[in-house]
Amino acid sequence: MGLIKRGDRWYGYFFPFSTEKIGLRVDCSTKGEAKLMLAAIQRACRSGDYSGLNAAERETTIRMFDNRQWEYPPGLVMNATPQEELTLWKAIQICLAYPEVKNSPNVERHRMAFAHIVEKWGKDFPVKSVWIPQIREYQLTRLQDGAAASTVNKERTGGLHL
Repeated sequence: MGLIKRGDRWYGYFFPFSTEKIGLRVDCSTKGEAKLMLAAIQRACRSGDYSGLNAAERETTIRMFDNRQWEYPPGLVMNATPQEELTLWKAIQICLAYPEVKNSPNVERHRMAFAHIVEKWGKDFPVKSVWIPQIREYQLTRLQDGAAASTVNKERTGGLHL
């Protein structure tokens, strides 16, 4: 995490999702405040829990998502109209469009893993309904169908990052 002061504004450079370095203006008066704000935003992005952000951190995080033209994650925008439920198919489309996946030499492995998962659960399966027992059941079913253990593990970790 790095901070630079330009004029009377602080700019932070950090990895909110562990993969891509993001530059972001933070509206703070001191370097310490700016560092704490970036740490809070990074923690929220990595955990997916935006409830602990104060108003300034939330506004800065929303600006980061707007600048990148990313869809707001659940819980970031308060009092917003509810978004449609995230289905397995929509989640797969988002994942395959993500630059690290789209440009990965393993993109075909992702597509194959997704195909097996969609075959099992269906396109309209709500992502929020995935439970660990279902994932374990999926793994056992794939092993019983003759898939190699390494393939099933790749589907679990490389496909959905579960």
